[in-house]
Amino acid sequence: MKTSANIFLVSLLAVSSTGCGGGGDSDFPYQAPGTSPSISNLEISQTSAVHNAGDGRIDIEISVDFIDQEGDVNHMSVNVLDGSGAILYVVGSSLSLGGSTSGTASGTVQIVTDTLGDFTLRVWLVDETVRASNKLDAQFSITASAAQSTWYKDADRDGYSDGVTVLAAERPAGHYLDDELTATKGDCDDSDNSVHPGGTEIDADGVDQDCNGFEISGPPELVFDWSSDRCEDLDIPDLPARAFRDKDGQVQLISSHANTRRFVGPDLDNVVRDCTIVMTSHFDPNPSMFNDVEWIGAIYTEDGNTIYAIVHNEFEGWTHPGYCSRSYWTADCWYNGLTLAVSTDGGLSYGHPVSPPDHLIAASSIQYEIDRGPDGIFHPSSILRGPDGYYYAMVHRVRQTDANPWHACLMRTPDLANPDAWRFWDGAGYEGEFINPYTDAVSNPDNHDCSPIDRDAIWDMTQSLTYNEYLGRYVLTGSATSIDGTTHGFFVSFSEDMIDWTPRELLLERALPWTVQNANEPHYLYPSLLDPESTARSFDKVAETAYLYYTRNNRAPGDLDRDMLRAPVTFFRH
Repeated sequence: MKTSANIFLVSLLAVSSTGCGGGGDSDFPYQAPGTSPSISNLEISQTSAVHNAGDGRIDIEISVDFIDQEGDVNHMSVNVLDGSGAILYVVGSSLSLGGSTSGTASGTVQIVTDTLGDFTLRVWLVDETVRASNKLDAQFSITASAAQSTWYKDADRDGYSDGVTVLAAERPAGHYLDDELTATKGDCDDSDNSVHPGGTEIDADGVDQDCNGFEISGPPELVFDWSSDRCEDLDIPDLPARAFRDKDGQVQLISSHANTRRFVGPDLDNVVRDCTIVMTSHFDPNPSMFNDVEWIGAIYTEDGNTIYAIVHNEFEGWTHPGYCSRSYWTADCWYNGLTLAVSTDGGLSYGHPVSPPDHLIAASSIQYEIDRGPDGIFHPSSILRGPDGYYYAMVHRVRQTDANPWHACLMRTPDLANPDAWRFWDGAGYEGEFINPYTDAVSNPDNHDCSPIDRDAIWDMTQSLTYNEYLGRYVLTGSATSIDGTTHGFFVSFSEDMIDWTPRELLLERALPWTVQNANEPHYLYPSLLDPESTARSFDKVAETAYLYYTRNNRAPGDLDRDMLRAPVTFFRH
């Protein structure tokens, strides 16, 4: 008959003794009269083990054959002896043999130890009258585990891992140590050695060779040709493109200048220029009114009839006598703020719902100073409605006199109709409040200067903010220079919360106004992501595919020949 004892634990961390029908000695002080049981054929499941293998416990199964004429064996005892024969432990476990006079008794010793070396398991059985059997010994040893290393999978041997690791003493096939790799994560296809971070991107092939999550997936298309589509010479695309579906189901596309016009059509792929001016600038010469030269910078509508707009307002001091040391364009006399305009007729016209300066949304925390610009809050991103019901926008903060003049800020509002309701992220929450430096008395204007958002990752990118439903992440698109300073153009960054962003990655390399090498060479600005199939009325959501809209300045005499183009973009899940 075969029966099992309970599992019992031996801990070799300290010397102790627990008797089981006797003291902490291998010899019993008392032996009752009668026939003692006998044992033979001691077997243990392993004779050596690695220190701290698995969960740190070492299981040793024990079995012995027994003969017991009285049929009353009820206990198994085990001594654990060190290499010198000294007893470290005596442990025991009850047996239930059912009155058997012969058979096999078994149990498991579970060892937890920091001690290495050779040990002896001394085993015997005891019956109800405390008669002990003979003792049998088995030897086992505990050795140090081999040093283990973290190995990174790089199946295609391109020097980039996909981040999958194995902890092992020996190298698994297709795995490498971190110092043998260029990068220990980021390979989006570990079966293709041409695909990895920094790989050479091939546009429009459906493969994300550089693993940045997107590619230009087709040639650019002309949306607006200034030479043939303009309504007047100053009819130019001079801010990023914005779009919405109006109450009649038509799509309206705006890329504003100081006199704002729109494109209208049944969908974003089929819009045409409408020469009707929907908003004009007021050219107010008083900087405290924030009502000088005005561009519609962002738009949002819930119903297609009432459209809220954030206006990019430039106070251009060089155009107003006494406000600049020069009478021609200079950024030194540029003072910017953002204001509110509203259309209540489906986008046919826009106006300020309250008299200036009460329409002010965001501005510099200091007043205009001659020749101290540029200064202020500039061109907003598109407006995005978050899952919390707030409306969000990135804005471009500039103060030329600061050591770090430019950065992106994030602001939100629960009420688009109220210009005072916007609050900016202050580093801990949305408690930052913009002020009107001409009317609001504050003790420290710096407290009302909006905080930078992840400057290292996005620098001052603010042109386009959307939510990508395919990726489940926010997408920021903007004009920038690469983090290493070598490449210029339109970049993309991703975020889960609009606060922390991935390092910007190049979407489309283009010469920017401040990087162009040849005065006659075209330069590019104002990127914006729009998805013709967007599920959102205000096009603040994109999906697996979208279009990158942007402006090309052809550098014709007068600097007015500017076209709007778009190029298809595909996003990848990794």
